[in-house]
Amino acid sequence: MLNRRTLRIKVLQTIYGYELQQDQTIQKSKSLLSLLITNYYKAYLLSLQFIVKTALYNQTYRERMAEKHIKSKVSENYPITLANNPIIQAIENDKNYQTAIEDTKLQHQIKAEDLKILYGNLSKKEQYKNYFNDNELTFEKHQKILIYIFNKILLKSDLFKVHFEDQFINWYDIRELVYRSINDKIRACTTANLGFSTFYQPLGNERKFFAESLLIKTINAKKNNFNLIEPFLKNWDIERVTTIDIIILRMAIIEFCEFGEIPVKVTINEYIELSKIYSTPKSKEFINGILDKLMRNLKESGKIKKTGRGLLNL
Repeated sequence: MLNRRTLRIKVLQTIYGYELQQDQTIQKSKSLLSLLITNYYKAYLLSLQFIVKTALYNQTYRERMAEKHIKSKVSENYPITLANNPIIQAIENDKNYQTAIEDTKLQHQIKAEDLKILYGNLSKKEQYKNYFNDNELTFEKHQKILIYIFNKILLKSDLFKVHFEDQFINWYDIRELVYRSINDKIRACTTANLGFSTFYQPLGNERKFFAESLLIKTINAKKNNFNLIEPFLKNWDIERVTTIDIIILRMAIIEFCEFGEIPVKVTINEYIELSKIYSTPKSKEFINGILDKLMRNLKESGKIKKTGRGLLNL
C-alpha cells in the first residue's frame, strides 16, 4: 500500500515542516512522520469501510421496506445485487478485515443515518439503476460500481468530507494518497485475489526503517549535503530555487550514499517525479540536471557504494 515513492512524499512533507518550524526537533519530526503514516492507514480503512457499509445498506434498505409493509412484491423483488457484490462480500467476510477495523477502533465510526443518506443518494443515480437491473454482470462491472460509489457518491458528499476532516487533523496531507490507493486497489483486484489482504497490507519493518532513516539522515546531514549541492548552483538563479527543490536534492544524496540496494537511476527518476508534483514547473529540469552532476561527483569520490539490486545501471 505505502510504496517507497509514497514514503518519500511523506518524508518530504515532514522535512519541509521541520524546516519551517523553529522549535521543531528530530524526535518531533519522527513522531509527525509516524502520525502521517498511521493516519493514512486509518483513513484508508475508514474509506474502505464506508464503501462496504454503503453497499451492504442495499440489504438493509430492502429489509426496512418489508418492515414497513411496502407492497410485499416490491420489497421481495427489490434487488440486493450491490450487497451481494463479490468484492464487498469477500471483504466483509474476511476476519482480518474485522480485526483491522476493531484494532483501529473504527467499528462505531459510521452512523446508520449517514448510510441511509448516502445510499439514498446512490439509489437515485442512473449508473446504479443500470447496475442492479443488469442480468449479465461481469466482475469488471462489480468493480466499476464500487469505484463509482467512492468517487461520485462518497467523495462528493459533504457528510463524508466533514467526517474525515473532523477525524484526521492532517487530512489534507493524506487525502489524495488515500483516494488514489482506494481506486488502485479496487481496479487491481481479481476473482483470484479477493481477500482483505489484497486491499490492506500494513507497513513492514523494512519500509518503516527506510522512511525513518531517510528522514533522520537527511535532517542530520543538512549542512554537509548543501555543501555538496552548492557548487552546482552557479548556473542557476538561486532566488528561484525553492526550499522543496533543495530538500529533494538532499534526500536524493542520502539515497545515493546510504541505501545501497536502491539503484541510482531509480533514485533520480523518483525525485524528478516528486519535483513534478510538489515544486515549480521548471523544477524537473533543475532536479534532473543537478542530480546527474551530483551522482557523477559522488561516484568519482567513492561515496556511492551499491550492493545487490542497487548495482543495476550503476
